[in-house]
Amino acid sequence: MPSLLSLCPRPPDWNFAWDRLVERFAWLQRLDGCPQNPRYHAEGDVLVHTRLVVEALVDSVGWRQLAPDLREELFAAAVLHDVGKPDCTHIDDDGTIRSRGHAQRGEIIARQVLYRQGVEPERRERVCALVRHHMVPLYLRDSPRPSRQAATVSWSVRCDLLALLGRADALGRISDDADDLADRHRVFEAVCDDLGCVDRPYPFASPLHRFWFFRHPAERLEASPPALGASRVTFVVGLPGSGRRAWAQRCGVLDGPLLDLDALGGRYGVGEEDTSGVVVAEARQRARDLLRQGESFTWLETGLQRAPRSHLLDVFAEARAYVRLVHVERPYRELLDASSRADSAATELERLMDQWQVPDATEAHRVDRVLGPALSDGEGNLPAR
Repeated sequence: MPSLLSLCPRPPDWNFAWDRLVERFAWLQRLDGCPQNPRYHAEGDVLVHTRLVVEALVDSVGWRQLAPDLREELFAAAVLHDVGKPDCTHIDDDGTIRSRGHAQRGEIIARQVLYRQGVEPERRERVCALVRHHMVPLYLRDSPRPSRQAATVSWSVRCDLLALLGRADALGRISDDADDLADRHRVFEAVCDDLGCVDRPYPFASPLHRFWFFRHPAERLEASPPALGASRVTFVVGLPGSGRRAWAQRCGVLDGPLLDLDALGGRYGVGEEDTSGVVVAEARQRARDLLRQGESFTWLETGLQRAPRSHLLDVFAEARAYVRLVHVERPYRELLDASSRADSAATELERLMDQWQVPDATEAHRVDRVLGPALSDGEGNLPAR
């Protein structure tokens, strides 16, 4: 099956067969009949809105002037931007329709879709970031600290592309607040322009400044961080079977002890997903001991969700350790072939993919996304922002 990116409209006619897209993809069919608040979406259900958004994007001069790879990624993001709404839509007792959290849910679904289609990881993650943050231009004006939010988003997604998607999202609806929507997008673009992060990440003075800023919500953009301590932590995450341990050993990042939650789980007869039990408690205590001694170590776990990763990263940050966060992956077909030997393994893979949030540059001093060593030469490094 061709990837969604390969179905992007092309010059000179820019045509695309929307009905064929819907017929081809079951995840798109789920949008049919999903209701929206008529105050903001008088055009109809989510599928109708999505088509209007894609048409508005494809008709825009700004999109057509992009390089072909960026056009494809933005097109895919437009098709996927509200794919999380069926899972998040609720109707209140008074009849109000809400879809809180649909952008975050959409990011995960988009990742599953594009991963299964074999889309190259960096391109996939750029699309997922657009889906995750597509509401930011709409709500930045209401933020108590709009500069902080814009600077943060710029390290996950290009803000000029986010603005193009946001304008298409506004045009692809019928509502009584069109002028207000246009003003909100102008504010977003003006803030990004003032910060110098329109088509590039906000220019922090160093990775140390960036990491400190992202881990301390009360800090100003220009805040100066304290000096690093002696510890260096390599935090390796990825789906089971991705080759995390093999990559760490082959690439020589085992500077100090290896705190492996899989191995500890085996000692206690539980899996590393037993995050409330003895496995994580023992590993975290060992990590704190090493940090107090100024020692370096490698921490190995599945680590697929941002919130639990963030709690652990806070421990490392409090000790002023330098943190390298590495996400290891293998193509979907390889993991599927390996897990298909056992129904339980295949079921577990699907369950974990349904909560899979790949790390981005806001989470550590250095963030790498790499291929498992069996699939690459050398370290298998993919380009990282």
